[in-house]
Amino acid sequence: MANSNDFSNPESHLIGLHQDQISGGLRFVMPRPGQKGVDTATSAAFASFYSILDAKDKLPKASASLKYISFVASKHVAGAAVDIFVGQLLDTALADALRTLGDVSLRAASVELDDANNEPTEKGKERHRMLAQGHLGVVYQAAESEISALEKKMLPRIDRKAESHRKATLVAAAIALINNDAGMQAAAKWAEKARTHFERYDELKDGNDRALLVWASRKESKLQSGWSPFVIHPTRSGGPGGPCAPIWVLRKTAIRQLNEDMRPVRARVARLNEERSQFEAFYRALRL
Repeated sequence: MANSNDFSNPESHLIGLHQDQISGGLRFVMPRPGQKGVDTATSAAFASFYSILDAKDKLPKASASLKYISFVASKHVAGAAVDIFVGQLLDTALADALRTLGDVSLRAASVELDDANNEPTEKGKERHRMLAQGHLGVVYQAAESEISALEKKMLPRIDRKAESHRKATLVAAAIALINNDAGMQAAAKWAEKARTHFERYDELKDGNDRALLVWASRKESKLQSGWSPFVIHPTRSGGPGGPCAPIWVLRKTAIRQLNEDMRPVRARVARLNEERSQFEAFYRALRL
């Protein structure tokens, strides 16, 4: 990598490949949780994968004399950028995305991708990428084994199943990306594995929350159409004779607090919608 340079213009907040309005060169900005439209590590990873595919399509159209590209890591919103060789973009960006996810085996894969950047030959780079894929494969197999074990339980924990499907999705997507860059047909197989696991993750995470929001909407409509000034609180009361006695409150208080209690649920649904959007963009780009 070449020497660092500094920038702080608003353009730097854009995700993916774009032209620096000051220098005229190209810059690749990694997404990170907390940026506009990227609230979780999951959606940041999908946005990273999509941006890598998008850059691969755009870079050949750039000047043939282009040697370096500015790279902004996910830990930076603006500020430090480094110049990397154009050919280092896949390994650098994918390693950055895997570090965002934080799993031990994923970090091992990111180390191999770092080593790929230091290899002078394309053959050496491919060897390190295959080693990275091997680490990713270990994580994928572990996730599938856990999913299989959980499926056999009579009362499996939904959150554990969802997390296993999430991890399998991200790892399969990363493997698909490596295979796609190498022009291997296996990319399509791994893309479908990623989609299968994402759909299951989406179903597990989405089902309960959406059902809860439907219930809350019906409950609010019932409260709005009622006539009594006092009602039993819909979310903070126990049943008659239960451990928590019914709590009577003003109707308007019940409506206000019902909406307050649903805010975390709405936030979770919004985050999942964002993850779904990021995944679909990546999947479409990979399958084109």
